[in-house]
Amino acid sequence: MIWKVFYSRINNLFNRQKTHVFRLIKTRVSPLVVECLQISSSSIKINSTLAVDLSLSKQLKLPLLVPKEVFLLENVAVDAEKVNLNHFGVLNESVVDLDMEHITGSIHAKTNEEPSLSQPVNKADTGCQGKFLNGEGHQNKPPNILVYTGEDGTSTCVKFNSIKENLLLCLLPDQYVIYLLKPQELTSSPWQDNAVLLVISSSNVPLEISETLNSFISKGGKIVNFCTELKLSILDIKIVATSEKTHLSCMNYQGSVVKLMKKSLRLDMSDCSLTSCMLLFQCDSDRKSMIYKLQNPTTKGFMILSQVHLELDALLLSSGEEEFKQLKQYNKERLEILQLLLSSYLDMLCGPGSQRSLTSGILLATSHEKLQEFLLSIKKFPQGKIPCSGFTLHFVDSLPDYWTPALLADKIPVCCKINDNTAELSFNLERYRSYLQTKVLGQIIIYFDVVSTTMTLLERFTNINGIVAISKYQTKGRGRGENEWLGPEGCAMFTLHVSFPLKSQLGQNMSFIQHLATLAIVQAVCDCPGYEDINLKIKWPNDIYYGSNIKVGGVLVNSSLSEGIVSCFIGCGVNIKNSNPTTCINDIIQFHSQANDSQLEQLTVEKFIAQTLTRLEDLISCFQIYGSSRILPLYYSYWLHSGQEVWLEESQEKATIQGLDEHGFLRVKTSLGNVSFQPDGNSFDMMQNLIRHKKLP
Repeated sequence: MIWKVFYSRINNLFNRQKTHVFRLIKTRVSPLVVECLQISSSSIKINSTLAVDLSLSKQLKLPLLVPKEVFLLENVAVDAEKVNLNHFGVLNESVVDLDMEHITGSIHAKTNEEPSLSQPVNKADTGCQGKFLNGEGHQNKPPNILVYTGEDGTSTCVKFNSIKENLLLCLLPDQYVIYLLKPQELTSSPWQDNAVLLVISSSNVPLEISETLNSFISKGGKIVNFCTELKLSILDIKIVATSEKTHLSCMNYQGSVVKLMKKSLRLDMSDCSLTSCMLLFQCDSDRKSMIYKLQNPTTKGFMILSQVHLELDALLLSSGEEEFKQLKQYNKERLEILQLLLSSYLDMLCGPGSQRSLTSGILLATSHEKLQEFLLSIKKFPQGKIPCSGFTLHFVDSLPDYWTPALLADKIPVCCKINDNTAELSFNLERYRSYLQTKVLGQIIIYFDVVSTTMTLLERFTNINGIVAISKYQTKGRGRGENEWLGPEGCAMFTLHVSFPLKSQLGQNMSFIQHLATLAIVQAVCDCPGYEDINLKIKWPNDIYYGSNIKVGGVLVNSSLSEGIVSCFIGCGVNIKNSNPTTCINDIIQFHSQANDSQLEQLTVEKFIAQTLTRLEDLISCFQIYGSSRILPLYYSYWLHSGQEVWLEESQEKATIQGLDEHGFLRVKTSLGNVSFQPDGNSFDMMQNLIRHKKLP
């Protein structure tokens, strides 16, 4: 937990020196917690539960004693001749006397507590240099915010979308993935491991689900409950609605009265309950509690209970026009209160969470000849309009005046002429072209600054082998199944179209295309001189990991067959320059350089994509000639799973991973012999060494 330290001078003298008292102010919680350091006439010793702003401390006249477990963060500048540090700033002595003149920045003391789920794990807080460099001890995937509405059907989708939209208006972009948690998933799927927050908005929670919530809180989980009846033994509480109807109620907020929709609840607790109840907001008229925090001091997790609906829009809450008008009048304040709850009491990263506006596309090519070939191929579409699933691509010479971002959801213009001036583009075409060494792949590019997803953009271009769609941001990036992929700036996001005959080596073993793509991604980094020891790995079936725990990318493949030709649309997303919300390849390169006293060049998105496409074209050509025999040794050199023991959920038995079979399926050895698993319909939970059958939605 991060603390900020402030100090004030006390005028009384202590052995002819001024005594400094430090006040600790928790960054995201309003109550002050005051604690003094160990102060003597000769020194000030930092307890191991603090983080100190040393830029303020230069004015101290006393030396600062720092325990061994203190770590230095990125922004610390240290005079190496004065302080003995290794690459990551772990102090080598048990206690070191630091002269404040030689240090600026911040230090963070390591504690025995686990980092908060909502805090991004700092690169220096991984425990030791070797642990991070091996890809351990860092956040695995972008954290999830899960929403439980209790119902199934159309109404669930409408309610979930409203809650999601309101959350996104409060949260920082590209930090969290928000999913609907269905009733059957709440007790069966392993959702707890990567969830930083569970939002409950229902009429009630069944008792059988309550046990799962107890487990979540006991592990440090956080729940915000909007007007929902439930019983939790871990908090020794029972929440009962005193009325099924909701009504408008007035709440105090920043000295003003705000009208919100309320459902009256009664909170029952036993007399001997240890659970604390902190009032956060109260009603204006009768001073009754409206929102409070419930926590058992024996657990790290807690629940915030709100008797007012902050998570839903007025349209879903109002029963008539007058109620709708009043709720809409206070919509701004409602969102401010919701954001305050998320940031101050639930430790979520909040800010201006408005969605980015979609942009038009730009047609690019590696040569004028390639550009003309493409334009000739789309002349069969009247006026350059190409209908796709749910939208239309419109190839135009320049962007018409009447096109606005609001129209781009279903009518997407692509500018074909940019007067040979690409200097103002976010995508550096010259850099991309300098690293691309292909004959077919990546020669034609459709580029977007902001697009919903690139996966559906190329579906009508089955006759153009090698065309690639690239975006700077994606608002609705897709992963396997119903998963989402966050698409912030610095992430390499592209979809490539590859076609080949059904009666070919790859056509007869189509599952290998995703393995070739993941191998190409890893080789795009690790094949470069000096980068060979970057510890990138392949997790079956289509993920890119750093070490065994940190996911940095993934591949998604959609295929179709027409007239004996297989069309594969290969979607790739790899964290190149975006340190949050997980980690990125450039962070890994930087740590590797520091550890090995080298200066490896940071990757650019353009270079990475070009090198990936170059290697993928080589791998496809090799596979078409030799099959998998020359590919698998390369693939296994980056594979995580050789000889790994796993648990097969469906057959309830142990098995040992053997490798890939002749079709590219996962082969495991069981008590009955070798069994193969197709990528589609099965998933591999590495944290639990578990292969499970995915239930179709």
